[in-house]
Amino acid sequence: RELFPSLSFQTEAAWQRLAEGTYRRGDDGLLHFDWDISLARALAAGQARYPDLWPLFRALGERPILVLRGAVSDVLSQATFDRMAREKPEMSRALIPGVGHVPALDEKESILALDDFFARI
Repeated sequence: RELFPSLSFQTEAAWQRLAEGTYRRGDDGLLHFDWDISLARALAAGQARYPDLWPLFRALGERPILVLRGAVSDVLSQATFDRMAREKPEMSRALIPGVGHVPALDEKESILALDDFFARI
């Protein structure tokens, strides 16, 4: 919680799932990252170069899309979320209040959005 305050998970269970999905106990008995930490190093060092992902987003074509945005996300901005809706007006989206990046999917708003989305596809 101290390292990732912008995640804003609302339950102890959500924090526990994050921890269990982020670290694995090694043969040495210590916890080790279970993801590519080079990504975080590049972001922290300001070395990350961001390609233009809009062509890839448009390439999704007519596939059903649901985007959930944590309202206090420091990764997916409101401006990008709104542009995604303009680019694909048929896209389903939901804003999850009080949540950072990334929603845990157990929030009431996430569950409602997911249920609605899957009922329509």
